Amino acid sequence: MTDEKNAGKNRKTPRGRMEKPRGERDGKKRKERAGKSHKGKQKILEMKGWENQRRKDKLPTQREKGKNVRGNSAKGSLVAGKSREKRNRKPHEENSLQKNPITSLLRKSRKKKFHMKKNFSTNSLANSLNRNIYIPTGMYIIYNESTKMKELVKKIGELSIPLIVGIVAALAWANIDSYSYNDFIYRELAPGVNFHFLVNDVFLVLFFGSVSIEIVHGVAPGGNLYPIKNTVSNLLGALGGILLPIALFFSLNAFFGSPDYHNGWAIPTATDVAISLLFAQMIFGKKHPAFTFLLLLAIADDVVGLAIIALFYPDPELPVNPRWLSLVFVAVAVAWILNKHKVRSYWAYLLTGILSWAGLHEANMHPSLALIFIIPFIPHETEPGKERCQTELDRFESDFKPIVDYGLFFFGLSNAGVVFSSISELTLIVFVSLLAGKTFGIYLMVKIAGLFKFRINNAITDLDLLLIGMTAGIGLTVSLFIAEIAYTDGSIADAAKMGALFSLFNGFIALAVAKLIRKEPEIEHI
Repeated sequence: MTDEKNAGKNRKTPRGRMEKPRGERDGKKRKERAGKSHKGKQKILEMKGWENQRRKDKLPTQREKGKNVRGNSAKGSLVAGKSREKRNRKPHEENSLQKNPITSLLRKSRKKKFHMKKNFSTNSLANSLNRNIYIPTGMYIIYNESTKMKELVKKIGELSIPLIVGIVAALAWANIDSYSYNDFIYRELAPGVNFHFLVNDVFLVLFFGSVSIEIVHGVAPGGNLYPIKNTVSNLLGALGGILLPIALFFSLNAFFGSPDYHNGWAIPTATDVAISLLFAQMIFGKKHPAFTFLLLLAIADDVVGLAIIALFYPDPELPVNPRWLSLVFVAVAVAWILNKHKVRSYWAYLLTGILSWAGLHEANMHPSLALIFIIPFIPHETEPGKERCQTELDRFESDFKPIVDYGLFFFGLSNAGVVFSSISELTLIVFVSLLAGKTFGIYLMVKIAGLFKFRINNAITDLDLLLIGMTAGIGLTVSLFIAEIAYTDGSIADAAKMGALFSLFNGFIALAVAKLIRKEPEIEHI
């Protein structure tokens, strides 16, 4: 029996060597691997063509890897002691390490205390990219800070803060020194070109182009408005939010207004999509069906609003010249040909947009609508059977979205410079038409649609519908634009603009009502 046990322990291999049992062999290999990974040398991340430098520091132990890296207090290899580094460094390596930018970056990071995220190890980031790459602390901090800055800049644009700052600046400037404000806005920079022209006729091309992108995505297969039969209640709600404000505008104007105000009937039909959705997010949250309902309603409202501007508001000082509209048809035909030949670059389509702009400008119509005829032809569909990836239209939107978001500062500065003394009965007419017309128009039309079995989500209550109407009553951007083009008399236009500016309070009214009356629905956990 003893011989059999010894034979099991010391078994001979074919070459005659004694072999240990498998369990002992595996345990020894694990120890060897652990020792190698602990004693192995690190590689420094290659940066700007510099060759990888070998570090003399040892890897941190398993206990040290789990600790936070906080400046000089860390014990791992990321912030090694200077004495050990100098002791292990050879004299001929001193100059090469001093010239290496990553080494100098590491030295700077050791002098300052950087606060990292809890339980974060930069080696884990390196392992996710490449196990042989070592990312120094300083490099991660630079990367992390730049990412945070980009997110902050994006968030500021999405919240329409540049637009609000521009409006406040214009109001303050116009009421402090209206002469210098008007001189800045309307001073001729070139024949027929001033700051107001550059903003309203050039920059707004991109703004209305971005609006039309939302419409294209909405009606495309898989979009929020596709198929149309599933969004009948949204479309009817948008229709009610347009018809009742118009009826209310004419009624109030007949009661205590003036015949000179008639041309501003379209001012209360507009909805500022970005700011309305911002208030809706604060009231409902992004995941609530009411938020999606308002989004679809705002997109449908944009479609009607663009059609109203194009058809009913030509240049009041010059008659429409239909012959020049042929340039617009040529631009659309060229864009269609580019799409059929699968031209992917959106810059080619923007060139046709210039042709469309010239046709609208010479036809004495608003050239700011030039891109809405071209945007649908920019490639935005993925191949059938494949997952949706970034299309050329998505690239155009992502490239120009920051320009649009921050360019709205100049729009607010150019169009919101109204003197408070210009407030008149027209201001009240516009404000009430936006608040009451949108609120009850959307509510009544959705209820009428429900009678014909076009129902909305059961989670949307009657109070939610009223709150949706209030937030949709924020006209602001498009209302300011319509007020500018609807009247030739500057004092009347200023009074209408004040009503559009006061519509921003509709969002705060909706927020206050939601906080006082609305109750969050109870969620049943299954």
